[in-house]
Amino acid sequence: MEACSPGPYLELFARGPRENWTVWGNEAEKYSPTWKTYANHSQTELNVMQLEIAGTE
Repeated sequence: MEACSPGPYLELFARGPRENWTVWGNEAEKYSPTWKTYANHSQTELNVMQLEIAGTE
């Protein structure tokens, strides 16, 4: 989407925040997977810690 459109962007079924996107969804604010997932998932433990350190939680 970002490669073909200048935005703004909207994700209607979000499970977490995404930079430069407006997110809606019943899990958009607080979602953290409880299973092993791919490394660049926006809500992996490492990424959540980075958000907390940056003060964006």
